[in-house]
Amino acid sequence: MKRIIAYKKSILYSIGFLFLCNPCTAQDINRIEGYVLRNELAIAKEAADSAASIYRTAPAFLEKAQVYAAISKDPAAGSLSADPKWEAFQALKNATEADAGYVNSILWPGKYSIVFELFSQFVKDGIVAYNAAAEQGRQEGFARAFGIFKKSETVSQFIVANNWAKLKTDTLLLFYLSKSAINAGKEDNALFYSKKIIDSNMVYLPFKLQYQQIFEWIVFYYKERQDASGFNRYLQAGKDSFPQSGFFMLAELDWFRLQKQYMELFDKYRELVVAGKADLSIRLAYCKDMFAYLWPADGKQPVDKLVTSREIISELTLLVKQPGKTLAANARLLMAKVYINLSRDLLKDKHTGKFDDRVYQSQRRRLLSVSNKYLTEIIADKSISQLPVAKESAALLQQIRRH
Repeated sequence: MKRIIAYKKSILYSIGFLFLCNPCTAQDINRIEGYVLRNELAIAKEAADSAASIYRTAPAFLEKAQVYAAISKDPAAGSLSADPKWEAFQALKNATEADAGYVNSILWPGKYSIVFELFSQFVKDGIVAYNAAAEQGRQEGFARAFGIFKKSETVSQFIVANNWAKLKTDTLLLFYLSKSAINAGKEDNALFYSKKIIDSNMVYLPFKLQYQQIFEWIVFYYKERQDASGFNRYLQAGKDSFPQSGFFMLAELDWFRLQKQYMELFDKYRELVVAGKADLSIRLAYCKDMFAYLWPADGKQPVDKLVTSREIISELTLLVKQPGKTLAANARLLMAKVYINLSRDLLKDKHTGKFDDRVYQSQRRRLLSVSNKYLTEIIADKSISQLPVAKESAALLQQIRRH
């Protein structure tokens, strides 16, 4: 009953104008309004479509908008239109293009409720679609949600363009536009809305923690493209907004590693260790980076040593004593590799005449003895025998014994 009364009020506002300004369509619109009041929405739709097509006047388009808005609110009328809200908006847009003054005079008494209701309903529908996609983990579901939120944005822009309200940017809508674009894999859209949020600090505070994905995504985006300016800008924004997050710290380490900025990389690791912000996994990563720097895969060892084997051994000595079996085993494996590589470095020293073969053989046996000790400890632990670290250790030990 309330819905019928609301429609009746909006209809009454327009009847007088229809007779004065558009006598050719007044009879049709009066008839359509009757169908809506009697909830004969299928007939009302057919009549409204016909009137809008024939007359193409503001009153005819506006009446079509009212009919489709009524259809969108009636679950029983779902088969009449695939997207009645969008049809209602398009009709309202056509009415405004035909005669903005007329539309404004009709909608103003009701505070433009039809268009604001369309905007709100699109946002609600988008959230429902987004949550369903999140539960199912389906990219196409997020794409559908993004499409609905884009319609909300279009309606919002239409409202502002017609000066029907001085809306501030809807931060909640921006949040969902960005998140749905990210999860739908729409990179260009995700970048546009993410930058808009971060650059203008448009954060919907009740959801602040959920914005972290947006900050993380844009940092990852620029890191993958090796765009230093974009990466550094949004990395700092992420660190400032989410100081407790470990993501941005790891992203910065990844950046230094990718750019081969080893001085900055090792300085950052040392800073984290001194500040007590480096957990065991970070310290193991530190050791792996030092190892990769000292003994790169291409065999081209650095001339200026920013780190030494002593530093790696010192760090690993702490890690091999940790209770976590997998972490300790990986630390032992890396320690073994350090000693193996030190034994290979001895051969280079021998060739330069630093010592004779007797000293070389003695030092080599000592270093390999240490590496064998660590490899044997890993293999002996049956609780990790099926892990990759144990299998790699066994293969490496066999290789050493063959040579």
